[in-house]
Amino acid sequence: MCTALNYVNGHHLFGRNLDLETDYPVGSLIMPRKYPLALRNGTTVENHYATLGVGMKVGGFPLYFDAINEKGLGCENLAFFGMAYFPDPQEGKNNIASFELIPYLLATCATVQEAREKLKDICIDNTAFSDQ
Repeated sequence: MCTALNYVNGHHLFGRNLDLETDYPVGSLIMPRKYPLALRNGTTVENHYATLGVGMKVGGFPLYFDAINEKGLGCENLAFFGMAYFPDPQEGKNNIASFELIPYLLATCATVQEAREKLKDICIDNTAFSDQ
């Protein structure tokens, strides 16, 4: 399980640990502005904000643990195994797989307010990244 600390007092400080039982090939990831972000719902985001973070790229898809975009919006991927629930894709919603949420929000939102608005129409669904 991961742990995060957020402290705001005139400045915004953030820290976290990456407490996983599996050794992943983690490194720095850069998603350039015109990198095609192909989502499982069949859409591709082609013109978006550049994103920098820590994670791994699998099959050409950026799996971020921590990331920030060129506008300063950041996201964190914390693991709470067995505690999270993701529904099946929902009709009439913008279905985004849980592993796609960080790259999607950082690619398309410049502010927290924009992300909040976008989340109103999103179903964070249970689409698996792979069979493994």
